[in-house]
Amino acid sequence: MLLLYMVIIAIITALNNPFLISGIYDMLSPQIEINESFEDFIKIMMPSRLKVSLLAGFGFGMRVIIITVLSYICNIAIEKMKNISIKDWFQIITNGMMVFVISSIAQCIINYITNRDNSILFSQYTSLLFVSRWFENINPTSMAYLPLSLVNIFNISFVFYVSIMHSKKSGSLSSDSFKFCSIIFTSCLLCFVIIYNYLLFIYR
Repeated sequence: MLLLYMVIIAIITALNNPFLISGIYDMLSPQIEINESFEDFIKIMMPSRLKVSLLAGFGFGMRVIIITVLSYICNIAIEKMKNISIKDWFQIITNGMMVFVISSIAQCIINYITNRDNSILFSQYTSLLFVSRWFENINPTSMAYLPLSLVNIFNISFVFYVSIMHSKKSGSLSSDSFKFCSIIFTSCLLCFVIIYNYLLFIYR
């Protein structure tokens, strides 16, 4: 199942690449030389299309593995909770990641219907990024952008699913399972935010 999801994510990323390239061109256009047309920009960016697609699929798989391992280790560390095998954790996390596959497919369909990149608009309607309508300083290059975008209906749905399955497998109270899964997933996202903002700060 994980391999199937990785392939789907790679294909969706490849299909979305033309729209992403267009969005990057629009964002960088003030810094691009006047004599460099959009067609020239595409020729420069297209060779990396396959690499980006493969990295997206690989990154998706690594995300599943990292969350699975962390969940298993934390589950062992907390004595009051019944231990769940790493195989069961892997199955729970993989099934839960379906919500992100669905969101990627939905975004791709919207891009092709509107014939433009709608990733920012999509995030605004599904996450706390809707506040960016009132705060002009919140944009893709600001440090507040990523944390707000991660508080979205897909991440919340994932945590709810994993906590419900953990409660069934371990026999723990639903509230304890939700707290446990929320802490693990939030910690993973926090590490990602720190790394992202660090790189953004360096290359700004």
